Amino acid sequence: MEKCVDEILNGTYDFGRERAPLSFSCAKVNCETGRGSTIYGSFYIMGDSECRGFVRVSDPHLKTETDTFSGAASEISYTVSTVGLKPDSVVTGKIDIISNRGEYEMPFEIRVSDELPDSSMGEIKNLFHFANLAMGAWDEAVELFYSPRFKNILTGPDAEYLAAYRGFSAYPGNACNVERFLETTKKKTAPVYTAEIDKVWIDDPEQKSFDIILYKDGWGYTDLEISCEGSYLSADKEHISREDFKDGETKLLFYSGYTHTCYCERRSDKTRSFRAASYAHHFKEIYRLQDRQDRQG
Repeated sequence: MEKCVDEILNGTYDFGRERAPLSFSCAKVNCETGRGSTIYGSFYIMGDSECRGFVRVSDPHLKTETDTFSGAASEISYTVSTVGLKPDSVVTGKIDIISNRGEYEMPFEIRVSDELPDSSMGEIKNLFHFANLAMGAWDEAVELFYSPRFKNILTGPDAEYLAAYRGFSAYPGNACNVERFLETTKKKTAPVYTAEIDKVWIDDPEQKSFDIILYKDGWGYTDLEISCEGSYLSADKEHISREDFKDGETKLLFYSGYTHTCYCERRSDKTRSFRAASYAHHFKEIYRLQDRQDRQG
């Protein structure tokens, strides 16, 4: 544009030269999102290699990353924020494009939706409501967590967890990530698992099995794995999930395939693991029950 001004001032501007008008990738910018949200978008300005100009926006709820452009094709990225807007409100405005190929107006419209997720407990309005749902109906809460409307509850004090939600919701259907999100937002603590007894001794050579009651203190996601080392000691299951616990407890059954004395001990470390050992001619075998989350973390 400065070149055109200089040519006009110097009397060298060719007013008869035909110049192609600008074209745009869209005629109007339309955005719809929940209250207190931030979304991103872009459009293109297309012309010839000598095109240049300025971009001005009439309303602060839409901001462009640059206020100038030049060249045959320019991408204009923008950010839309509905912070401070009321539900169901509509913001309209225009984007002015002032260039050496003329002046243009691109209208925009921002709609603020307030579609909060529904559940068997009613409308979920915040993370406190969601935590109550998860406590009483875990599977329903997991499904709701990955629904498009869930982010609409992350407003006000809960808006600080929007980035965490984007990360944890990247893999739809992952119940473990719902557990971690609730722990991150301090809406629950991780369950604690304990055995009913500290030690088990089996001196009867005819006894080929024994069981241990495992207690779960807390609610939410459970994914425990049982592994046995050696061939003399085995368990009736290799995996324990949330459904295995009834009224906060589940029974673990173990088999001994050799005539020997068996010893079981609850570990006192923080790995939520347990150890059982069987002795026959000084031979020792160990199994461990370990929380996958702790093992992987």
